[in-house]
Amino acid sequence: MKKYKVYWSFWNLVQPTQKEVSQLQTIWTGFSAPIIASTFIASDDRNALISALLCGIIDKAISCLYLEEVK
Repeated sequence: MKKYKVYWSFWNLVQPTQKEVSQLQTIWTGFSAPIIASTFIASDDRNALISALLCGIIDKAISCLYLEEVK
């Protein structure tokens, strides 16, 4: 099992995305799509838009991560 030291910075948005971070974003997309869809079905479109915006912000926050492998 690999161990990583996690760094978070806004500057990572302009750097190439790491493979591991891209996988985390894919996992988050898999979790956020049902959240947005169920909010739209159970509530109104305004709340679905708010949940979509929050999920998008979290996705961008994940892309600010930088993972350094610890040896």
